[in-house]
Amino acid sequence: MCAILLEVGCERNIMKKEISELVQYVKDYANLHYEDGGWDVIVECWEDKDILELLTRDNATTEQEALAAFKDIVAVWADQQADAENSRF
Repeated sequence: MCAILLEVGCERNIMKKEISELVQYVKDYANLHYEDGGWDVIVECWEDKDILELLTRDNATTEQEALAAFKDIVAVWADQQADAENSRF
């Protein structure tokens, strides 16, 4: 995980354990909600370093903040999936 932190920046090195826990929380949440909206895209397309980068950019320090960081991204994918589903008919 430290290597991932180095790619994004070590300014938050003191919180690396907390950040890595948030990354895992997002991954677990996405897996549990795979069929809900756009969370499947997070599971299938996002790597740990991508999740870490977004959490760091948004200064997420809690589980709620971590999920909030993904709210808009997941909503966009959910809309695109709904549009694709509706255009089948």
